[in-house]
Amino acid sequence: MIEKSIGDDATVDIDDEKMTIETDEGKFTTDAKAKEWPKEIPNDVPKFTKGNVTTVTTQEMDKSNNWVIIFGDVPENALDDYQTKLKGEGFTIVFNTSAGMGGHMAAEKDNYNIVIMAAEGDATVTVGVKK
Repeated sequence: MIEKSIGDDATVDIDDEKMTIETDEGKFTTDAKAKEWPKEIPNDVPKFTKGNVTTVTTQEMDKSNNWVIIFGDVPENALDDYQTKLKGEGFTIVFNTSAGMGGHMAAEKDNYNIVIMAAEGDATVTVGVKK
């Protein structure tokens, strides 16, 4: 059904809680069993270490690679701590807002873009790397 909706040039592989879709434009993988920071993310990007990884989604395209890492059990200070870690590694904070027990932040450095949203014990970290 997914292959038909995307087009006949798509290949879909579903294995338990992992799904991979490949097209001429790139490859998309989501894995609900992934429980750690992806090893494929360059070491120049500081790891977000607050909380527990619940799902990892990867998108490989011609001009960029992107990862979305979803965390649970994230403490209140996680966004501030990660901002400090990013600044220490030379990232520029381009957007930062706080609301209640959460917030939203974007940072960039060279060919890296990072966006994090955190609220009520959950966080989503998106890492983009331009090729």
